[in-house]
Amino acid sequence: MPIATILVVDDEAAIADMLAEFVSRIGHTPAVAYDIPSVLPLFKEKKPTMALLDFMMPGGDGGQILQSLRGTPEGATLPVVF
Repeated sequence: MPIATILVVDDEAAIADMLAEFVSRIGHTPAVAYDIPSVLPLFKEKKPTMALLDFMMPGGDGGQILQSLRGTPEGATLPVVF
């Protein structure tokens, strides 16, 4: 049984998929978003307990994603790694 769901956000599919594989191998469930518009809907659907965010993305950055997540009750205290 997975310990946690971890949100993985990166516009480079190879990196996102590698991180998702690592998350899976250590017993967690990855929720992967490859672009900024996908992040909030995925976050609301999967309810992750942690996020791994890319900082530089087309159309924005990880700081903007974090600000969006912090604007939700569930994301107010979400642990985040850039």
